[in-house]
Amino acid sequence: IVHSLLPAVTLMTGPIASILTNKYGCRWTTVIGTLIATVGFILSSFVTKFFMLYITIGVIVGFGFGLVYVPAIVSVGYYFDKKRSFATGIAVCGSGLGTFFLSPLNRILFN
Repeated sequence: IVHSLLPAVTLMTGPIASILTNKYGCRWTTVIGTLIATVGFILSSFVTKFFMLYITIGVIVGFGFGLVYVPAIVSVGYYFDKKRSFATGIAVCGSGLGTFFLSPLNRILFN
């Protein structure tokens, strides 16, 4: 459930993140999202009950990631005019490629 809540909350944060991005800009929204995610990860290292990970990683980190994800995609549109769709495609596929390559790497490192 923890790993289902994280992307669910991340993607549900989109409307809030877009409002904050319009009001404060990409940089500040990303900084706030990073700080929130960091707090969530730090809090999760202190939990003693598994269900608390639902809140710390699932909700808090997911919310922070949502505040980072939207400005990351929006900022691509600010810098690319000619090949904007191609640049956005590369930006969006980066998270999938990272997941694809880091999963086997994590397995190797843990073993």
